[in-house]
Amino acid sequence: MEDFHQQAEWLAEICWRQLYSTASARDIGTLHAARNAINARNITADPRNNFYASAELLDKYTDAYLVAGALQHFGMEDVNSEPTKNMYTGLPIDQDGKNQYVRETVSLFVKKHVMCPIPIRLAAPLSNEFKCRFCGKMYKMPSALVKHEEKQHSFKPDRPESPTPETKQDKVYNYTRRSLALCMLRRNHDDAIQCGDGGRVIRLYKFFCSIIQIHP
Repeated sequence: MEDFHQQAEWLAEICWRQLYSTASARDIGTLHAARNAINARNITADPRNNFYASAELLDKYTDAYLVAGALQHFGMEDVNSEPTKNMYTGLPIDQDGKNQYVRETVSLFVKKHVMCPIPIRLAAPLSNEFKCRFCGKMYKMPSALVKHEEKQHSFKPDRPESPTPETKQDKVYNYTRRSLALCMLRRNHDDAIQCGDGGRVIRLYKFFCSIIQIHP
């Protein structure tokens, strides 16, 4: 039962919060556009209202993105065409060579299309208490602690740099990478529960908490 509730939280607090927006109804490739394309009217902005229908939509959405990504990765026009790049060139009877090719190909695909840059906060808190890292003085509010460290110890925490006007981002590709990353983490979580792999579930909970902290 606890695993079921965790699956629902992963769906709502991670995937839906990051990917689902009614404002993207006309944007092909978004989760809400996919919902409209298959006429899944029983799915709303809160997946907890219909967990199984929402989970089924996300499964189909994940499969569609994986197929589209594979077509691009192998340079194929459609699922019936022949690959034109990243092909296996070894001998058909070389089982070890084929296994290595699969590992390298999957690794290349994940690094290129799935893994997203994650901001790293170098000046992480030393404990859960609002305590000065230099003199040990205690504070009740984090803002007061930040001001104290800046004024008394000339310490300024790392802050993400604002994007410059010249910086151009491919927002469609960024959304695609985020979709694949979140959907594959969710699928890994579901698989870990089905396999009874408690260690993997715990590791994925750490991803869950990290994503919540980065994108509250």
